[in-house]
Amino acid sequence: MTITNINELFKTGSTWPPETELPRLTTYQTNRRLFEGKHDLVFGHNPPDESRPKDITCNWHKRLSTLFADLLVGSPPKITANPQETVDRITDINKINILLYNTVINVLKYGNAVLKVRFDNGAKIELIDPALWFPIVNPDNRSEIESHVIAWVFSEADTDYLTCEIHHKGTIDHKLFELKDGKIVHPLDLSAVERYSDLKDTEETGIDDFLIVPITSLGAESVFGDDAFTNINGLIRELENRLIRTSRTLDKFADPNIVGSEETVNIDPITGESDVEIGGGRFIPVSEDGTAPYYLVWNADLEASFTQIDAILSQLYIMSETSSACFGDLKSGLAESGSALKRLLMPTLAKVGRLKIVIEPSLKDVLKVAANLEVVSRFSGATTLDNISVDWRSSLPVDMKELADIETQRINNRLTSRTSALRRLDEGASEADIEEELAKIDAERASDYRLMNIEM
Repeated sequence: MTITNINELFKTGSTWPPETELPRLTTYQTNRRLFEGKHDLVFGHNPPDESRPKDITCNWHKRLSTLFADLLVGSPPKITANPQETVDRITDINKINILLYNTVINVLKYGNAVLKVRFDNGAKIELIDPALWFPIVNPDNRSEIESHVIAWVFSEADTDYLTCEIHHKGTIDHKLFELKDGKIVHPLDLSAVERYSDLKDTEETGIDDFLIVPITSLGAESVFGDDAFTNINGLIRELENRLIRTSRTLDKFADPNIVGSEETVNIDPITGESDVEIGGGRFIPVSEDGTAPYYLVWNADLEASFTQIDAILSQLYIMSETSSACFGDLKSGLAESGSALKRLLMPTLAKVGRLKIVIEPSLKDVLKVAANLEVVSRFSGATTLDNISVDWRSSLPVDMKELADIETQRINNRLTSRTSALRRLDEGASEADIEEELAKIDAERASDYRLMNIEM
């Protein structure tokens, strides 16, 4: 659910966090644990009745998140704007490539990423934990945000406090409350906490826009997006359970028991122990005369388990929109060229495209807000930004042989010029470099032609 009345949010006696937000916050906590590999806290793989507990974690959640982040921003996008010097300075100071990488992971992990802009000797862009973000929406349009609340709890001198920033367009309200047993007791002056004593109750930002820029995944029916973890949790839980049980079975029969007649056992009269060497198993005496000792083993038929594991992996690739090719598992002949690899990765690249759709507009917005905040703060050299463009670059390996063959065919069929072909093949080369290369090619051809005439 979403919050529509900010006055109800901080009413005396209200529970914090609000009960309507608990399902979302619980999902965030669960997904954070899954990403960190703490699957036992979520799935509970080790029941107490197991005498030999074993845990196997297949951290697909983190691997898939880093995979899509690598594909989208592993080769950082080129951001251009007018003036270029301003956008270069803002992106460099804020380490925009690292910020974008973590933003992609947050969108996948939580369904939302929340960016905040503040001024501190220049515009600073920060990635905020969405668990601290409580948007106030229009009651008649749940996708329209009227204000953003950033709130967190801390303790000091045996007292629990709730502090919050309420972001409106043009202003930020700062509030402080005392908490007791998870409920708001009463509001406090900001001076009650020393580090907040210099804050004003209301801060003028000087720009007619929010300093909070949220990013929401596609397909969401509200301001809160859908994460990429929930729909694969059942498959990963079953995969880990199947691997754990298979491993326990193999461990159980790794040290077989030995069976033989009682006459084969010699008992030490002092220690009372037998002298039968049986490794990790145990000796089972039988009373039949002349029974030769033999190991009691179990011929484990685990084919069904491995078939089930393969079926789970197949569904996991489908639900996560990936394939084994994403992780370097290429069957012979299936990806012998760059175009063949792209065909294998079509669902994956489609998901990367959707991430671009949601991140690019917000990236442009946050850069504009950052530049405007510097202007109103009278930062030296500050200017507004216009015509912001984001050139996303593919992180897939380039098949230069395939590209060269394509350009050769285009040249031979007179569908392109040599200059254009070199420009596409040598990305980043200047026009002077291309002209110099063409001149060298022409000179070599002329030299080869003269040699051929001399030999003839």
